[in-house]
Amino acid sequence: MATSAVSSTPSMAAPTNLPATESKFVNSEMLYFIQNKCRVLPFDSIVTICSDFYTTSEFEDARGIVAEHLSSTRRVTKHNGAEDVKRKKTAQDLVKLCLEPTVQLPTFYSVDMSRVPAVGVEHVDVSMLLQEVSALRAEVRSMAVIRNEISAIRDTLSASPPATVGTHITVGVPDGRPDALENAGTSFAALASDLQHTGISQPPKRVKPRSAPVVGRAVSSKVRSVVTMRDIDIFVSRLHPDTDVSDMKDCIADILGSDLKDKIQVTKLISKYEELYSSFHVNVKVKVSDFKNVLDVLNNAESWPEGALVRRYFRPKNG
Repeated sequence: MATSAVSSTPSMAAPTNLPATESKFVNSEMLYFIQNKCRVLPFDSIVTICSDFYTTSEFEDARGIVAEHLSSTRRVTKHNGAEDVKRKKTAQDLVKLCLEPTVQLPTFYSVDMSRVPAVGVEHVDVSMLLQEVSALRAEVRSMAVIRNEISAIRDTLSASPPATVGTHITVGVPDGRPDALENAGTSFAALASDLQHTGISQPPKRVKPRSAPVVGRAVSSKVRSVVTMRDIDIFVSRLHPDTDVSDMKDCIADILGSDLKDKIQVTKLISKYEELYSSFHVNVKVKVSDFKNVLDVLNNAESWPEGALVRRYFRPKNG
């Protein structure tokens, strides 16, 4: 009875029984590692890790799996020479195929995590870390400005006289004349001193509250305000190598609208592997009132083609 129950239970590894050309999920520890790390680690680091960690037979198995999923016009070269040279060249070919957007490969998975190399600190992308540190420094500087403003508000509140709780008596001037008190034999200063000793305080001075600043919205033909502009800088990468500046500018104009097309500047950056992808620096000049809305649109994943990498661009301090 136990045997029949086990045999009737569906197996989680069922997709591996399908032909390689029909399955969307294929088991390969090496290709699983390359497919998941090729977009977060430098190209040379992945090649070095794979060539040092995996054996020649594992490279041949991975090369055969990829060859089954390529079109008839593409093939993975079988290199000759020393074992370490063959592993390194084959690793370069596999990483390039995983990075190429026109190649459709299945999703690779691992069943033996001992054959997936651990990534050490020496393979961390230092340039990305420096960009993150620069972003954090900018946030810290903005927090320092806010802290100074809060301190100024605290000092203003501390300088204001506190309200006094108690009973206040207003003393009138007899006969409607200021010198009537002295003529009656009692000065105003003496009367105020007597009131303080008896526990009655004078009314506190009223401090006129400061009105909040107002930003105008009306359109006037007689008086015009100064239009304040701000720059939005973004970094766009992992685009097709044939993408040029005009294509990128048209893409930004489609995202933001044709009204801002004249405010867009695009600069093509030098990529480490120009034959694999292209990168751009995009600058958009917008009004201060539109800054947040435009930045939200550019940071929206739905605005960009699938697979593109977009993040804020921070200009170098010496540039």
